[in-house]
Amino acid sequence: MSQPQEKRHRNDEAEVSAGKVVVVCLLLFFFVAIPISVVLTA
Repeated sequence: MSQPQEKRHRNDEAEVSAGKVVVVCLLLFFFVAIPISVVLTA
């Protein structure tokens, strides 16, 4: 019974870390893309 719980817990941690990576990438993309678009359109 303990092994499936450990696997599930590890999967949840992996999903959470992946979600954090996606959020960070999106934030970096916005912080970089917005100034670039402003400079190009200015």
